[in-house]
Amino acid sequence: MGGFIVRDGDSQIYTALLDYLIAQKSMWDILELNVFMLDGPEIEQLISYFHNAGFAKHQENSRHFYLPIQGDWTSYLGRLSQNLRGDLRRKVRRIERQGQLTFKHHSGQEVTCRDISTIFEINKNGRYPYLYISGEERAFQRELLALMSDRGWPDIYLLYINDQPAAYRYGFIFNRKFEDWRNGFNTHYFELSVGKVLLMLVIEDCFKRAYEGVDFLRGDEDYKIHWQIQERSYTQLRFVAKNRPLPMIAYIWLPRLKSLFYKRAPGKS
Repeated sequence: MGGFIVRDGDSQIYTALLDYLIAQKSMWDILELNVFMLDGPEIEQLISYFHNAGFAKHQENSRHFYLPIQGDWTSYLGRLSQNLRGDLRRKVRRIERQGQLTFKHHSGQEVTCRDISTIFEINKNGRYPYLYISGEERAFQRELLALMSDRGWPDIYLLYINDQPAAYRYGFIFNRKFEDWRNGFNTHYFELSVGKVLLMLVIEDCFKRAYEGVDFLRGDEDYKIHWQIQERSYTQLRFVAKNRPLPMIAYIWLPRLKSLFYKRAPGKS
């Protein structure tokens, strides 16, 4: 999530920051501000400032989902749809018919480079195998773990079938919330819905640990909606000087044309 940390909401601090960016405008074509809360205090300041400075704006809003942890797991499970509860029971039974299901959770200093390597192994046969292919990315993940573990932030959930790693969810604990960062599963187990079963076990564990919530972070994938989640609205802002024709075409007009075309395409309302 993006944003500015401004003492007492002082508008002069926003102005000083933006004045500096404008003074450097010969060095950039586009200013892109990602994942700001739609109702954040800086949004109105940014839009007004850049409008008065002669910049065009492209704004794109998105939904982020989170699950507040309230009550106990049994009560929460009872609030889920009957179809989802039945589907989860069937999927667990199906996995158990294949062999032994093992659920592991490591947090803080319990998380080791071996856990990170297990994630790499799962992801080799995942939907996005490129994520951890490069040596640079793998080194970054290990360095990130070293920096975060002393603070107690890393949180990793793993699902095994017959002692073989099948799925993972990797995130961080912050303010007693599980910040769900990355997840994946071995596509060899696709028909067993290991990702869905793991998510159920993760949410159950968060209830048992009395966490305050699960934040699904970026992405509004449909599967999240079924878990009695709530929504937050975020926005992405792009600012381009109106006297810069090529950046205006690439970053302002083309996105607007694509959006207009998408809305008018057959089957879209």
